[in-house]
Amino acid sequence: ADSVLPLVLDVEATYSGRVVDMFFGVVVEPIVEYALARERNHADENLNSRYMSAWRILANVNGGSQEAGAGRGVMGALKQALSKVLVSERNSSNTIARPLLRELRCVALWSLGLGENDRPKIENQVPNS
Repeated sequence: ADSVLPLVLDVEATYSGRVVDMFFGVVVEPIVEYALARERNHADENLNSRYMSAWRILANVNGGSQEAGAGRGVMGALKQALSKVLVSERNSSNTIARPLLRELRCVALWSLGLGENDRPKIENQVPNS
């Protein structure tokens, strides 16, 4: 991921487009499909494997780089790739954004040790601004 993802920033549209397509197919699509399958209580082993692989890839983005400049480049490329996916025709009527954000929320709650059952307590504790 650290060596391919920065190609999304390339001025050559062919390279950039291919990287966005790969990023979508390997990272975004499995997470979105899993989120939709979770809503229907249906996820097969292949989908589960692709979903876990997507999270492993994201967890390892910039994991091996110790150089500050390289890290900013990879993180900038990740942001750019995600931005291009979300503004593409694939995301018409938020078919990608909504399930992706729901799944990110579930994973964030899980990583903080909070379950879905804890959500009303959290929302009640948030002060109104």
